[in-house]
Amino acid sequence: MSVTALCAIVRCGTLAVAIPADTITFITGIDEAEISTRDKITTIKIGGFEALAWRLHELLEVDANVSSWLFLRTGATTKGVALGCGECMTVAKLAAPDPLPRGIFRTRGDAILGAFRVEESLVERGCGPLGLWIEPMRLIPAEPM
Repeated sequence: MSVTALCAIVRCGTLAVAIPADTITFITGIDEAEISTRDKITTIKIGGFEALAWRLHELLEVDANVSSWLFLRTGATTKGVALGCGECMTVAKLAAPDPLPRGIFRTRGDAILGAFRVEESLVERGCGPLGLWIEPMRLIPAEPM
């Protein structure tokens, strides 16, 4: 990973989560998309685009709500992938994340790249002082939830 990276910082309850901007194709509000679940597989449709959908707070096992959807770059996947999260609070250049102890997360720990100090203006909006920097495609399980 480079020394600095442009990241979207999204809210997940009181947790700030940094997602590298180069992994995101676009962001939309929840009111703009149609969500459906069938056979435990959730999909999201916006315009003519359809994607498999996961909720960030469920993947991180924290209490939060979804207010926006991030559509992610997937490489060879035929269907898109969307990640439901709280508001996108800012887009900022962040220094490389500080490492966290291995094994701190029960599942998909390789998706957590490290921690970062949350800027004061975001703390004033209800985030904690430390945030997580994630690699979203590593966080999403191979099988739909």
